[in-house]
Amino acid sequence: HSPRGWSGSVTDLVIDAKEMARLALRRPVNIVYGGNELDLSNACLVDGHIELCVRASMKRDGALEATYALRSVPLALANVLIPSSLPVSMEGTIDGQGEILRTTEGAWVGEALISSSAGQVVQTHKQAEERPGTLLSYNDLQIAATLSGGQARAPLRAQLDEVGRLYGELTLRGLGEASTTIDGRA
Repeated sequence: HSPRGWSGSVTDLVIDAKEMARLALRRPVNIVYGGNELDLSNACLVDGHIELCVRASMKRDGALEATYALRSVPLALANVLIPSSLPVSMEGTIDGQGEILRTTEGAWVGEALISSSAGQVVQTHKQAEERPGTLLSYNDLQIAATLSGGQARAPLRAQLDEVGRLYGELTLRGLGEASTTIDGRA
Protein backbone atom coordinates (compact mmCIF):
# COMPACT_ATOMS: atom_id res chain seq x y z
CA HIS A 1 0.00 0.00 0.00
CA SER A 2 1.31 3.47 -0.86
CA PRO A 3 -0.19 6.98 -0.78
CA ARG A 4 -0.92 6.60 -4.48
CA GLY A 5 -2.62 3.23 -4.35
CA TRP A 6 -2.08 -0.46 -4.03
CA SER A 7 -0.89 -3.23 -6.28
CA GLY A 8 -0.49 -6.90 -5.71
CA SER A 9 -1.35 -10.31 -6.97
CA VAL A 10 -3.49 -13.20 -5.91
CA THR A 11 -1.51 -16.34 -6.51
CA ASP A 12 -3.79 -18.95 -5.01
CA LEU A 13 -7.57 -18.92 -4.69
CA VAL A 14 -9.89 -21.92 -4.40
CA ILE A 15 -13.67 -21.84 -4.17
CA ASP A 16 -14.93 -25.23 -3.10
CA ALA A 17 -18.64 -25.58 -3.87
CA LYS A 18 -19.50 -28.96 -2.37
CA GLU A 19 -20.64 -31.57 -4.87
CA MET A 20 -20.49 -29.01 -7.73
CA ALA A 21 -17.03 -27.66 -8.40
CA ARG A 22 -13.66 -26.89 -6.89
CA LEU A 23 -12.75 -23.72 -8.76
CA ALA A 24 -9.11 -22.68 -8.63
CA LEU A 25 -7.16 -19.83 -10.23
CA ARG A 26 -5.53 -20.93 -13.47
CA ARG A 27 -2.66 -18.46 -12.98
CA PRO A 28 -1.92 -15.53 -10.64
CA VAL A 29 -4.06 -12.40 -11.01
CA ASN A 30 -2.55 -8.92 -10.85
CA ILE A 31 -4.55 -6.11 -9.27
CA VAL A 32 -3.60 -2.43 -9.38
CA TYR A 33 -5.72 0.17 -7.59
CA GLY A 34 -5.07 3.86 -7.03
CA GLY A 35 -6.27 7.34 -7.88
CA ASN A 36 -9.75 6.08 -8.80
CA GLU A 37 -8.26 3.60 -11.27
CA LEU A 38 -8.43 -0.16 -11.21
CA ASP A 39 -6.82 -2.83 -13.34
CA LEU A 40 -7.58 -6.53 -12.91
CA SER A 41 -5.63 -8.88 -15.14
CA ASN A 42 -7.38 -11.88 -16.65
CA ALA A 43 -8.72 -13.93 -13.73
CA CYS A 44 -9.84 -17.46 -14.57
CA LEU A 45 -11.34 -19.89 -12.10
CA VAL A 46 -11.32 -23.42 -13.51
CA ASP A 47 -12.21 -26.99 -12.61
CA GLY A 48 -11.78 -29.49 -15.44
CA HIS A 49 -14.11 -28.32 -18.23
CA ILE A 50 -15.62 -25.49 -16.08
CA GLU A 51 -14.20 -22.03 -16.70
CA LEU A 52 -15.15 -18.54 -15.41
CA CYS A 53 -12.92 -15.68 -16.59
CA VAL A 54 -13.09 -11.92 -16.13
CA ARG A 55 -10.79 -8.98 -16.89
CA ALA A 56 -11.50 -5.34 -16.07
CA SER A 57 -9.89 -1.93 -16.31
CA MET A 58 -11.36 1.33 -15.04
CA LYS A 59 -9.70 4.67 -15.65
CA ARG A 60 -9.86 7.86 -13.59
CA ASP A 61 -11.85 9.58 -16.37
CA GLY A 62 -14.66 7.02 -16.04
CA ALA A 63 -13.71 4.85 -19.00
CA LEU A 64 -14.25 1.15 -18.34
CA GLU A 65 -13.39 -2.01 -20.22
CA ALA A 66 -14.50 -5.43 -19.04
CA THR A 67 -14.56 -8.87 -20.63
CA TYR A 68 -15.86 -12.22 -19.44
CA ALA A 69 -15.95 -15.81 -20.64
CA LEU A 70 -18.00 -18.68 -19.22
CA ARG A 71 -17.70 -22.33 -20.19
CA SER A 72 -19.79 -25.16 -18.73
CA VAL A 73 -20.56 -23.18 -15.56
CA PRO A 74 -23.03 -25.14 -13.39
CA LEU A 75 -26.26 -23.25 -12.70
CA ALA A 76 -26.22 -25.02 -9.33
CA LEU A 77 -23.60 -22.47 -8.22
CA ALA A 78 -26.48 -19.97 -8.10
CA ASN A 79 -28.38 -22.14 -5.62
CA VAL A 80 -26.59 -20.38 -2.74
CA LEU A 81 -28.47 -17.21 -3.73
CA ILE A 82 -31.89 -18.87 -3.41
CA PRO A 83 -33.44 -18.30 0.04
CA SER A 84 -33.67 -21.48 2.12
CA SER A 85 -37.41 -20.83 2.53
CA LEU A 86 -37.84 -21.37 -1.23
CA PRO A 87 -37.54 -25.13 -1.90
CA VAL A 88 -36.09 -24.97 -5.42
CA SER A 89 -32.74 -25.55 -7.06
CA MET A 90 -31.29 -24.94 -10.50
CA GLU A 91 -29.66 -27.55 -12.74
CA GLY A 92 -27.80 -27.26 -16.04
CA THR A 93 -24.83 -25.26 -17.31
CA ILE A 94 -24.26 -21.91 -19.01
CA ASP A 95 -21.71 -20.63 -21.49
CA GLY A 96 -21.05 -17.11 -22.62
CA GLN A 97 -18.70 -14.33 -23.48
CA GLY A 98 -18.80 -10.60 -23.63
CA GLU A 99 -16.98 -7.33 -23.87
CA ILE A 100 -18.43 -4.16 -22.40
CA LEU A 101 -16.96 -0.67 -22.62
CA ARG A 102 -17.95 2.65 -21.06
CA THR A 103 -16.52 5.71 -22.78
CA THR A 104 -15.26 8.77 -20.94
CA GLU A 105 -18.56 10.43 -21.93
CA GLY A 106 -20.52 7.66 -20.18
CA ALA A 107 -21.78 5.85 -23.28
CA TRP A 108 -21.96 2.04 -23.06
CA VAL A 109 -20.82 -0.15 -25.96
CA GLY A 110 -20.51 -3.88 -26.26
CA GLU A 111 -22.05 -7.31 -26.42
CA ALA A 112 -22.84 -9.93 -23.81
CA LEU A 113 -23.85 -13.45 -24.79
CA ILE A 114 -25.24 -16.20 -22.55
CA SER A 115 -26.35 -19.63 -23.72
CA SER A 116 -27.39 -22.89 -22.15
CA SER A 117 -28.13 -26.09 -24.02
CA ALA A 118 -30.46 -27.35 -21.26
CA GLY A 119 -31.45 -26.67 -17.68
CA GLN A 120 -34.24 -26.83 -15.18
CA VAL A 121 -35.67 -25.45 -11.97
CA VAL A 122 -36.43 -28.33 -9.62
CA GLN A 123 -38.60 -28.34 -6.52
CA THR A 124 -36.66 -29.80 -3.62
CA HIS A 125 -38.22 -31.41 -0.57
CA LYS A 126 -36.90 -31.70 2.91
CA GLN A 127 -38.72 -34.95 3.67
CA ALA A 128 -36.92 -37.96 2.23
CA GLU A 129 -40.15 -39.69 1.16
CA GLU A 130 -41.11 -36.83 -1.16
CA ARG A 131 -39.65 -36.88 -4.66
CA PRO A 132 -38.36 -33.68 -6.25
CA GLY A 133 -40.31 -32.42 -9.22
CA THR A 134 -39.33 -30.33 -12.23
CA LEU A 135 -41.05 -26.95 -12.16
CA LEU A 136 -39.58 -25.70 -15.44
CA SER A 137 -37.19 -27.14 -17.99
CA TYR A 138 -35.68 -25.49 -21.04
CA ASN A 139 -33.49 -26.23 -24.03
CA ASP A 140 -31.46 -23.95 -26.30
CA LEU A 141 -31.55 -20.81 -24.15
CA GLN A 142 -29.93 -17.83 -25.90
CA ILE A 143 -29.56 -14.28 -24.57
CA ALA A 144 -27.62 -11.78 -26.69
CA ALA A 145 -27.37 -8.28 -25.23
CA THR A 146 -26.11 -5.33 -27.25
CA LEU A 147 -25.17 -2.04 -25.61
CA SER A 148 -25.01 1.13 -27.68
CA GLY A 149 -24.76 4.58 -26.15
CA GLY A 150 -27.45 4.93 -23.50
CA GLN A 151 -29.44 1.90 -24.63
CA ALA A 152 -29.20 -1.86 -24.14
CA ARG A 153 -31.24 -4.47 -25.99
CA ALA A 154 -31.35 -8.14 -24.97
CA PRO A 155 -33.41 -10.55 -27.05
CA LEU A 156 -33.87 -14.03 -25.61
CA ARG A 157 -35.23 -17.32 -26.80
CA ALA A 158 -35.64 -20.83 -25.45
CA GLN A 159 -37.69 -23.97 -25.82
CA LEU A 160 -39.71 -24.58 -22.64
CA ASP A 161 -40.76 -27.93 -21.20
CA GLU A 162 -40.29 -29.54 -24.64
CA VAL A 163 -43.68 -28.21 -25.81
CA GLY A 164 -43.44 -24.42 -25.78
CA ARG A 165 -41.20 -21.65 -27.00
CA LEU A 166 -40.23 -18.39 -25.36
CA TYR A 167 -39.25 -15.34 -27.37
CA GLY A 168 -38.70 -12.07 -25.60
CA GLU A 169 -36.77 -8.86 -25.49
CA LEU A 170 -35.66 -6.54 -22.73
CA THR A 171 -34.73 -2.94 -23.55
CA LEU A 172 -33.10 -0.43 -21.24
CA ARG A 173 -32.95 3.25 -22.14
CA GLY A 174 -31.03 5.94 -20.32
CA LEU A 175 -28.06 3.84 -19.19
CA GLY A 176 -25.72 5.99 -17.14
CA GLU A 177 -28.37 8.66 -16.60
CA ALA A 178 -30.28 9.57 -13.44
CA SER A 179 -33.29 7.57 -14.66
CA THR A 180 -33.23 4.36 -16.68
CA THR A 181 -36.41 2.94 -18.21
CA ILE A 182 -36.92 -0.78 -18.71
CA ASP A 183 -39.30 -2.23 -21.31
CA GLY A 184 -39.92 -5.89 -21.91
CA ARG A 185 -42.05 -8.17 -23.99
CA ALA A 186 -42.42 -11.90 -24.32
